[in-house]
Amino acid sequence: MNIRKATIMDVEFIKDIGIRACLFARPDKEPDPEHLLVQAVNLVKTGIFFISNNGEQDTGIISGIIQPNLWYPDETNLVELFWYVDDEFRGTSAALRLLKAFIDYGKENKVNHVVMSVERNSPLSNEVFTKRGFQLLEKAFVMEV
Repeated sequence: MNIRKATIMDVEFIKDIGIRACLFARPDKEPDPEHLLVQAVNLVKTGIFFISNNGEQDTGIISGIIQPNLWYPDETNLVELFWYVDDEFRGTSAALRLLKAFIDYGKENKVNHVVMSVERNSPLSNEVFTKRGFQLLEKAFVMEV
């Protein structure tokens, strides 16, 4: 499994996998492909974006942004915005290699924290994170209004 930085040439794949990820997270809500395409372009240009590839096809993505810590002005966070591996490639090393590339990027860019969010129906256990040094500090509750 290879990991590479995403380029503008990848936005169609990012849009397509984004649709699948949205339907995984919220099967009751149809995603907007045009909006996903715009977001993909913006994140590839301004964020951190990696793609996994098994030598034949792209299999998953992870993306995020570096932002100042809200409470501590001398700290920065690498915040994951999107992490998804297609169903058929779960159980391979794709997800963990994407996570490693993301963490390594944070270390190379001297961020203070890597922040990950996990969907309620994620196939990953908490152990995936805790054995890599993460701590569970917050939970997010979402209410549609």
